[in-house]
Amino acid sequence: MPFRFGSPEHDVHLLREVLDVKPFSQPVMKAAWEDVSASLNDMGMAVTYLTCRDRTLKLINKPGSEADLDGEKEQLLQQVREDYLQGLALREEKKGKRAREAFNNVTTVTSFYPSPSTLTWDTDASTMGSPSPSPSKRRVGVSYYETKNRREEEKLSLKKEALALKREQLAFQRDLFKAEREERERRDERDRKEREERMIADREEKHEMREMIMQLVKKYRH
Repeated sequence: MPFRFGSPEHDVHLLREVLDVKPFSQPVMKAAWEDVSASLNDMGMAVTYLTCRDRTLKLINKPGSEADLDGEKEQLLQQVREDYLQGLALREEKKGKRAREAFNNVTTVTSFYPSPSTLTWDTDASTMGSPSPSPSKRRVGVSYYETKNRREEEKLSLKKEALALKREQLAFQRDLFKAEREERERRDERDRKEREERMIADREEKHEMREMIMQLVKKYRH
């Protein structure tokens, strides 16, 4: 039967290890959660990294006024919440940095192509068919398009960052929903087994009572 976090003491051990390893701030969170589970296994708690992660996410989303939230657990949980928020902000910052670097790389590549301001104009009316535009008009046109392109790129970057944040929030909600569903399934399975055990115990007790009654009846008949 898989291990279940059934007491505040278990949660305290878990939160201590989470604060020590800080998996939310690690570049590879799976490896960090495996370190957390390994430490708890050394304490005799047969847990997996998924069990530790799901339980931590559930505790983070729990109200802080529950009866089993003692002083030490409440303090540890508050620190874990802060680590989670810091890790989320750090990942968003890294995503924004990668987006800026990608944009700079694109800008570097496009710089190899001549810009409209560096193009030469053929002033020969016989080849152009019309007089060339004046330098002032060319500068105004180039400046307008550069400004427009820069604004479009800024809007696109903001949309990408907002989308990344939305994905992170959805992933957190999905993990939380999964943890609650698994906890509910484990609770239902435990209740089902308890009902079966009670039914078996009731049948055995009724059988013993019938046996005792039959023996008493036989005794008084003789």
